[in-house]
Amino acid sequence: MIYGISNGILSANVSTLGGELVSLRKDGKERLWQNDNGSWRGHAPILFPVSGDCTMIVDGKQYPIKKHGFARKMEFYLVGMSKEEITLGFKSDEETKLVYPYDFEFHVTYRLKDATLEIYYDVFNPSEAPMYAMCGCHESYALAEEVGKYEVLFNKNETFDSYIYDEPNAGIKHEVVKFGDGKYLALPQKFLNTDCLIFKDMNSTEVVLRKIGGKKIAKLKFEGFKNFLFWHPLGSKMICMEPWHNLPDFVDEKNVEFPLKNGAQEIPPKAKKRFTHSIEYLDFN
Repeated sequence: MIYGISNGILSANVSTLGGELVSLRKDGKERLWQNDNGSWRGHAPILFPVSGDCTMIVDGKQYPIKKHGFARKMEFYLVGMSKEEITLGFKSDEETKLVYPYDFEFHVTYRLKDATLEIYYDVFNPSEAPMYAMCGCHESYALAEEVGKYEVLFNKNETFDSYIYDEPNAGIKHEVVKFGDGKYLALPQKFLNTDCLIFKDMNSTEVVLRKIGGKKIAKLKFEGFKNFLFWHPLGSKMICMEPWHNLPDFVDEKNVEFPLKNGAQEIPPKAKKRFTHSIEYLDFN
């Protein structure tokens, strides 16, 4: 089922399948990727309880969790809704426990405030023991031109060393491709057409997507997400900008227990933990 919310500036559609944002319009323009060239059917999937290829080993037992977890494949229920805000959720069940041994309830809230979309992930732990989870954001940004015409500006200085993804071994290598230092990063068309950019331990909490030397397209703010990825399907006029808690597993470190992985978030017994990010939508062309 698709639900719609609007505040007169932004209008958004959200699907109960995966709790995914499937449309976001401003100034009469669609700002989410709509599979214009058939290269990717997604729009803004939620990555939970892992992002990327991540083994799930708990108390010595390995669980066969798939890449990006299972939230994006689950049917969410409506928790609450108003004209400008909606919350959807889903809970652990027998099937989720086959790949992820924790009890949980997960909510996603989308709130429209002026030209900004606020997004909240709430993870509830109903059990008497700590649980662990990781979240990742995967929103797409529709572009008027090819991705090589754009750049991103971070709010703090960064070292842009992108880890290399090893497709055959479903993980990343310790090798990096260097893109320089500073706050500016031009989006390299050729590299993005082969795979993603994977940056570890970022300092920044904001990033602005803009035409090179020109108009700002969107501003993404995020707290508590230390890793950042860019992904671009071949031939598309879009970019995904993705704050993640974790990185994909390094190919030689897949046997680490899940609670000990870099980026694992502990949710205490009978408690809730909230993770948030927001996107301000600016110009399109």
